[in-house]
Amino acid sequence: MQISSAGSYYGLTSPSPASNSNPAGAAGSGATGSNSASASQDNSVVQDFLNYAKESPADRLRDSILKSMGMTQEQLDKMPPAQRQAIEKKIEDIIKQKLQQNGGQPGQLVNASA
Repeated sequence: MQISSAGSYYGLTSPSPASNSNPAGAAGSGATGSNSASASQDNSVVQDFLNYAKESPADRLRDSILKSMGMTQEQLDKMPPAQRQAIEKKIEDIIKQKLQQNGGQPGQLVNASA
C-alpha cells in the first residue's frame, strides 16, 4: 500500500520553478504604481493584524474604548496632561464597569465576537 502526500491527494502540487516567475510574464517585469500601492496596502493590513495579535486583551479593550470615543492613542498622547488624565480616568471607569457587568468571569476581557 502506497500513501500519497496530502498535497497530491487534494490535487495540490508544488509550484515548478517556471511557475514562480512573474505572473504578468516577462513583458510585465516592471512594477506599475497600482501593483506597488496594492502590495503596500497588503503589507499595511498584515502589519495591522500582527500589531493587534500582539496586544493583550486589556490593551484591545482600551483601544476599543478609545475608538468608541473617536480617538487614537496618538491623539491621546498629544493632549495636555490635565485633559489626558481626565480621559484616562473615563477609560478606567468604563473598564471597571465592564468588569463588574461580567461578574469576574474568566476571560471577561476577551472580545468573543472576534
